[in-house]
Amino acid sequence: MDLLRVASRSVLVFEAKLANYEEARRKLDELYLPVARCAWPTRSVGGIIVLKSVMNVPEATPIFDNLRDAIDFLDPNAGPNVLHWLGRGPL
Repeated sequence: MDLLRVASRSVLVFEAKLANYEEARRKLDELYLPVARCAWPTRSVGGIIVLKSVMNVPEATPIFDNLRDAIDFLDPNAGPNVLHWLGRGPL
């Protein structure tokens, strides 16, 4: 887990990788999201995968180029969104 954002009604878990979507997804699904759900059972918990390269992301996966949209369009029941970060400027 690279970043955890805890708000009054929600928890966001961020996992950053250069390009390895599958590893990031596995870590979120098998460890970080279940632990966050146990720690904050009354809050909505979702994940965002931050990638520099999105070449290996499954086609149906939502990919966003800014953090606000990645958060706003997150559906915790549908799995994590992907934030494509180009490595310059603020997220």
